[in-house]
Amino acid sequence: MKIIHGICAFLLTVSPLASASEMPSLLQFTDHVSETAEIGLLKDTSLAAGEREIRVWVGFGIVVPEKMLRLRINSNGVVSGNVYLNYPNDLENDEFLKRVLATCDHLKIGEEDNVCTRVYKSEPSWKSIYKNLLALNITNLPDQSELPAPDIQVNDGIAMVVEIRDGTSYRAYQYSNPIFRSQPEAVAASKIITIVHKVARKGT
Repeated sequence: MKIIHGICAFLLTVSPLASASEMPSLLQFTDHVSETAEIGLLKDTSLAAGEREIRVWVGFGIVVPEKMLRLRINSNGVVSGNVYLNYPNDLENDEFLKRVLATCDHLKIGEEDNVCTRVYKSEPSWKSIYKNLLALNITNLPDQSELPAPDIQVNDGIAMVVEIRDGTSYRAYQYSNPIFRSQPEAVAASKIITIVHKVARKGT
């Protein structure tokens, strides 16, 4: 097994091979962010029949801000969305804070993290973003623990957790450094991460 170091500036300490029958281990790091943002925990929120919500969390390390793309689809198929940025509330980098706060609004102060909502000069096409994610099979991808063990171990990188709520049905899965895997599911996960970064950065 090859071991790769120094890919990014943070260390992922969570094993990528959590049991598929368990909730993704990284999900524990998102709960307080949802609570601070005052959007509730998706796993505890039932929707009406025909409604769907997807949350894609990207980050999990010391690189800030971390990002979450939230898409809501009503029973008529209308898609709305938001991007949330979160960072440790003890961060003292004034230049960083200026850059982040210049792009977001509705700042919420939490016990661990601060969360704000990304604002855009022109609203992104949430419907197109949703279609692109569906084309990558976002609602049906397996957890990475169901894939063959990777040939390499990456000590630095990026991870993603996806939560999906369909009415009363809920599931979640995670991927750690999917760019280093060759399976089609991992390739799709890597593309999903890229979409979230792009939407957070430019809205398109």
